[in-house]
Amino acid sequence: MEIITNGVNWDVEIPFITSTSVRITSSRSARFRAYHKLFVLNARFGCLSIQRRLVVDGLLSSINIFSLPPEILSIIFKLGKNMVSDDPLDEEGLPYNTMAFMLAVSQTCTYFRIAALRTPSLWTSIEISGIASLGWASVCIERTGACNLDILIDFSDGTLMHGRELECMLGLITPHSRRWCGLAIRSVYERVLNPIITRLCSHPVPRLQHLSLEVDDVEHIYRFDIDRDSKHPQIFETGTPHLRFVRLRGMAIHFCRPQLDRVVTLHLDHTIQVPISYSMFCGIITQSTCLEHLSICGDFIDRQSWPGRSNVIRLCKLHSLRLCGVGGEIYAGVLLGIETPSLKSLIIKDLQEEDLDMLWQLNDGSRYSNLTHLAFYNFDLSENTYKLLCQTFYNIVSFSVLYSSIVECPMTHLLLEGTAIGQNGRPFLPWPKLEDVAFSYDGTEEEKQLIQRLVRSRCVQGSPLSRFRLRADPEDEEDILAIKTGGTALCESHPGSEIWPQDRSFFDYNDTIFPG
Repeated sequence: MEIITNGVNWDVEIPFITSTSVRITSSRSARFRAYHKLFVLNARFGCLSIQRRLVVDGLLSSINIFSLPPEILSIIFKLGKNMVSDDPLDEEGLPYNTMAFMLAVSQTCTYFRIAALRTPSLWTSIEISGIASLGWASVCIERTGACNLDILIDFSDGTLMHGRELECMLGLITPHSRRWCGLAIRSVYERVLNPIITRLCSHPVPRLQHLSLEVDDVEHIYRFDIDRDSKHPQIFETGTPHLRFVRLRGMAIHFCRPQLDRVVTLHLDHTIQVPISYSMFCGIITQSTCLEHLSICGDFIDRQSWPGRSNVIRLCKLHSLRLCGVGGEIYAGVLLGIETPSLKSLIIKDLQEEDLDMLWQLNDGSRYSNLTHLAFYNFDLSENTYKLLCQTFYNIVSFSVLYSSIVECPMTHLLLEGTAIGQNGRPFLPWPKLEDVAFSYDGTEEEKQLIQRLVRSRCVQGSPLSRFRLRADPEDEEDILAIKTGGTALCESHPGSEIWPQDRSFFDYNDTIFPG
């Protein structure tokens, strides 16, 4: 049964009408907020209809949304909440509050309210900030039953930093610490005598799977008892047996490290001017033998401290890596200093022309034989550097430069030309396995012609492209679908952001440094 609500297509497969075994997917989830406003408005006036299409007989009939079984309505509500949660910033770049969605659902009508209140998992995102009050958090916790909780606490406006408000907050959520599944905290300022994060993170959390901590500044750093042993947990000393995802941003890297031995995804966002030693950095990233996804932002280490090839770290299970530097040393420092034989995806932000010179000198493409996905953001590279990229990362299947058009990107010329001359003076074909490319799209005729030329050229070279993903304004999306490629390549719109890592199944509110 296909449910259509003002342009949102819901594909619902119902084996039995009373069964909870239901599959619901949505197209154009990026536009969900606009559609949701229409959804609530129409439902409030009782004029929202659902079209049920019977494909076999071609029969088209309609039923009212209020005749949907409550379990189906609950799943639709949860899907809607998830769509809102999975986009941490709204169209104006401001944090989006899931409270608005839950309030709208529960206050639309009596039927919706009953269904919402009978869905405990709808209320499990507990947000405490200047937007969402302690009172609202208390209501949500009461409605969750025994479900796991995702806690989001934002101290950035200073409203919960002192006195009664702070104690009320701690008294509200810490008794439920055994139900915490996700915990994200942003603290602008940690005090020596009353460290908020330390107090929050001193309780037992046997179910905790996802942890994101951001600390901008610490009062009197020299007075903190800093444990220099990277393997000794500074928080949750009773253990985190199920912790698989960790983000440490700012001073949290220095003062708020949990046990990392089972972590699969690790974010290290060094946003402050307090470096760590190379040995500490190595100790942090090698603590888990399960590490598959590593995101590094900032200049952790002085330039002189990078050992190059003299003290190589092995991360045998690492599948995806993201790098973003300021001074530029971190790119070659990590790519030369860490061996990643299983690496499949590399995403780099703010790369400049000379940042990888030391990597080219290594001249060893076999180090990255499994790397198939490469993406750049905010970069400045010449055509010659792209030639070196093609020889070092020679098995690329998917290439993304979402903030550069096909006209601007020097790689376009290399792909059109076909044969290039390598470092050894021999000709080679750039990325012969390339199938999928992603660019920004401005809707110009020149872009369309280049796409068509590139499709034809790669077909002649024997390495055809199968898909163009183009980031464009919503009004240009239909134009993308109309680009003619002779049927050999698919052109489709790209939302401009991607889930990282690709198998992430929860909502990472703080993944804001990388655009995708």
